[in-house]
Amino acid sequence: MAEIRVLYIEDIADQREEMAGQLASRDFAVTVAESGESGVAVFQPGAFDLILCDLNMPGMDGLAVLKEIREHCPMTPFILLTAHATLAKAIEAVKLGAQDFVYKPVDLD
Repeated sequence: MAEIRVLYIEDIADQREEMAGQLASRDFAVTVAESGESGVAVFQPGAFDLILCDLNMPGMDGLAVLKEIREHCPMTPFILLTAHATLAKAIEAVKLGAQDFVYKPVDLD
């Protein structure tokens, strides 16, 4: 079975390292990005099977990343992660094409 390739975008270093380690321990091939801008820069259509992205980041936030990636690759599954969200943000994310909106801390099981 081929590895699932994940792009994980998170601005907080300890959260980024912890989640990337958990994903890797479950045999996901993880590419990390420390900002929305760097996530968009590393993204290539067809290069990832899943995108996990923090919602609240300085500069380009998760919704902006979602909009940008959807312009180039509308079918790649995209899940937004957040510790602080509103129903309005969740609705906006789904309208923009997010498959899910998950609250942190994430339970991978």
